[in-house]
Amino acid sequence: MKKLPAQILFTALLFSSFTMKAETKIIADTTENEGDSIYVDNSSYTLHWNTKSLYAGWSSSEKSKVNSEVIYIDTLTKFTMPVPGKKTSEYSRLHTGWDLNLKEGEPVKSAFDGRVRFAGMNNGGYGNIVIVRHASGIETWYAHLSATSVVPGQRVKCGETIGLGGSTGRSTGPHLHWEMRYKDVPLDLAKIINYGNKTIPKRKLKVKDLTGDGMLALTHHKIADGDTMESIAAKHKSTPERLIRLNGLAANYVLVPGKYIRVK
Repeated sequence: MKKLPAQILFTALLFSSFTMKAETKIIADTTENEGDSIYVDNSSYTLHWNTKSLYAGWSSSEKSKVNSEVIYIDTLTKFTMPVPGKKTSEYSRLHTGWDLNLKEGEPVKSAFDGRVRFAGMNNGGYGNIVIVRHASGIETWYAHLSATSVVPGQRVKCGETIGLGGSTGRSTGPHLHWEMRYKDVPLDLAKIINYGNKTIPKRKLKVKDLTGDGMLALTHHKIADGDTMESIAAKHKSTPERLIRLNGLAANYVLVPGKYIRVK
């Protein structure tokens, strides 16, 4: 059997290496090539793909590791605000998104290209809600809709209408409650989006810079007026003794409202 000349063999290996790297980058960063509609079906659309529940079902162990991850905010796709209305409420630990003003029946649009994971009525506070997962693994949540116009599994483009504005669920009037989450962990929108000019200044982001109180809430309890070690322990299915050990506290430690205490 003839041997391939060294130069040809080297060229073939180099081409193979370059192709593998290029494909890896496309799969990691985007679901489609810029300017066309060729989708790459990657793990973003298979892992914990739950179409029956708001939450995808990431385990506590998986969620606890997100702060070590770096994500790309759909680098080859466009971005748009879901509605043009004014922001009326900010992100906080107890309100994990933005409220955006709109009129009843106003079209609500997908912020990025992606695929619908959940669409329908939620019996809790969100009301009618659409959840779209994107190539980065980030999900965008659109809540209090009067109607949804997409179904789970459907691919949507940036700017495509996914529902109509409303006031379903726990709502005092028509508005859009909009969230971004990664592996079910809420992200602080203000650390991703420049609201003033409606752009995303930085597409490569460390998750630990985005989670804020949302991540802290997975493992800590924010002490409120009237809290006792017993009431906190009961709420988190623990015991006062365990919380004292977990936080390295003295037995006579005085709880300070506004401070955090570890519960997991």
